[in-house]
Amino acid sequence: MKELLDLGETPDEIATNLIRLECNGVIGKPDSCPLAQYIKKKITNTSFISVGKGRIIIHISCGNSAESQYTYYHRVEIGLNEAFKDFINNFDSGLYPKLIRNL
Repeated sequence: MKELLDLGETPDEIATNLIRLECNGVIGKPDSCPLAQYIKKKITNTSFISVGKGRIIIHISCGNSAESQYTYYHRVEIGLNEAFKDFINNFDSGLYPKLIRNL
């Protein structure tokens, strides 16, 4: 996902851009962190997002089958570089207070 690379090359650049884009999140919540909020803004038909220490998993809704009540999705898994891994660790440690949203 090219848009992730547009966020920056260092953890602090990533944080600065997420603050600018108003993508705040909840510490320790893989589906509610700033990166998950950013992805939800970019891909509006996501049904699941999990941001882990080394990867992001996204389920993109593809619609319902005419014969089924179930929604189908496409699973995308993105490996993260060191800058994003460090950003996640820093965020979960509380180092970016402007990005923290309380429950």
